[in-house]
Amino acid sequence: MHRLILLTALTLTFAITPIASAANAVGPSAEESILASELKTQIQAKLGKQVSGMVFTTVRCHLPSVSSLKATCQAHWKIDKARELGIYYVKVAYKSGKGGSISGFTWSTTGVACADAKTGKKLSC
Repeated sequence: MHRLILLTALTLTFAITPIASAANAVGPSAEESILASELKTQIQAKLGKQVSGMVFTTVRCHLPSVSSLKATCQAHWKIDKARELGIYYVKVAYKSGKGGSISGFTWSTTGVACADAKTGKKLSC
């Protein structure tokens, strides 16, 4: 009986290990992370000044390929006083510099979605 339990435990351990390793290997590329960080800084500086209390919380970018130099991003924001949450959809074009730096960075919003932070009900932006 103990051998059956031990064998079952070992089988489960080996079955779970490749899944966990694969999950750890998947994630944002270095360029996507650098791009998201740069966009967050720029979008906060520009749009944060235009709307009082707007804070960008998370920015995620997707590059279709490493050599693309174009990306689509989602910039999540909140306005605590107005009890609003939202997402700006953004397209980005950039040039890659030495050491993974970004130069020639341009972006523009392509859409926005807003919701009440408490109820989750959609709002017009």
